Amino acid sequence: MARCVLAKTGLTRAVIAGGDTSGRIMTALGGLAVTALYPGNTPGTSLFRLAADNELDGLEVALKGGQMGSVDVFTQLAGEQAL
Repeated sequence: MARCVLAKTGLTRAVIAGGDTSGRIMTALGGLAVTALYPGNTPGTSLFRLAADNELDGLEVALKGGQMGSVDVFTQLAGEQAL
C-alpha cells in the first residue's frame, strides 16, 4: 500500500515508524540501500535517501524507532531540510 500511495501521489518524503514495520516497508518500496542525509534532532530518527530499482528511487525516507522520539517528531521530520 505504501509503495502504491507514494508512486501515485508523487510525494518526495515519507516517514515510517516502527522498527520491524520500517524494515518490511523499505523492502516493499524496493529499497536496495539508503544514504544518510540528516541525523535529525530527535534520538531514534534519521533522514535517508532511498536507492531503489523503481520510480521511488531518490525518495527521502525518515525512519523512526517504535518508542523513540519526542511528541512532535513527525512535525520535526516534515520540516527537516536535507543537507
